[in-house]
Amino acid sequence: MLYQPALAVDRHTATVGARRELRTRLLAAAVVAFVGVFLVYLLAVRTRWGQDFENAALAGARQHRDGTWYAEADRWLNRISAESFGLSLAVIGAVGLLRRRHLLAVCGVLAGLAAVVGARILKDVLPGRPVLGAPAGAGHAALQAPNTLPSGHAAAVMGLFCAAIIVVSGRWYVPVTLLGLPGAAIAGAATVAAHWHRLSDAVAADLLVLAAGLAGLAVVAQLGLVLPTRGETRSTFGQRLMYAFLICLATAALAVGAGYALRYHGSTTPSVRGDAAYWSSQALAVGAAVATAGAMLGVCRRLESVGQRPRRTLTIPDD
Repeated sequence: MLYQPALAVDRHTATVGARRELRTRLLAAAVVAFVGVFLVYLLAVRTRWGQDFENAALAGARQHRDGTWYAEADRWLNRISAESFGLSLAVIGAVGLLRRRHLLAVCGVLAGLAAVVGARILKDVLPGRPVLGAPAGAGHAALQAPNTLPSGHAAAVMGLFCAAIIVVSGRWYVPVTLLGLPGAAIAGAATVAAHWHRLSDAVAADLLVLAAGLAGLAVVAQLGLVLPTRGETRSTFGQRLMYAFLICLATAALAVGAGYALRYHGSTTPSVRGDAAYWSSQALAVGAAVATAGAMLGVCRRLESVGQRPRRTLTIPDD
């Protein structure tokens, strides 16, 4: 009996330490993802070779305007509105309330909102796209185009997926992934196909959503609402199969994108270069989106939510 208070203090200290360590790791990962947004901007927007590749991809998209994918992509993107996004977030928040994870529901909704608002802010704050290689004596308007990075539509769809993963319990990961990942995976590719955005806009949107989701998890970790899973992470057969499929899909898409990129660099014919850059952008956009979704799933599956915020207790050891 004499040592029970001291043991309680040690247990409380260990819990607080684990919570802080989890918060620090999540924040560090969020910072890395956020820095990745600016690296994508610098490589794709502020370099000549990055601009040439994405301009060729847009030229290739124009070559495919007669195809059904262009019309379907344009029609699907037009369905992503403020109303549909807000309604989807409300449904996700309601799921969290039904689970009695009120602050976790707030975290998921705010993470989705932060991704879209952050995309809007970055689009206005980042400098415009310089037209590298413009002829001497060209006016200012010809030397710079408006910035389009990151894509708000890609951020909205991926933000909804990550918000849902944050809010639902682990047993629902497979159904939510099967329902939500297809839209999130093709959103970036659709913006390129419909001639709305460039590849870098979609990839930057994925990284921004990942940063927002990880930062939100860091906040609830600080509050003690999520904790690391105890012992080995136990996944069902369906979950393991889903993770393996996501890894294979992301790897295959990135490999196809890299293959078309090599074809783009090896060709001198404008039409072939445009077609290769277009399909490379399509595949890389899908691969980046699936990798982002897989990363968010990988983080969430190693966390467990608690019903309410732990109470702070003051333990006075016996003399």
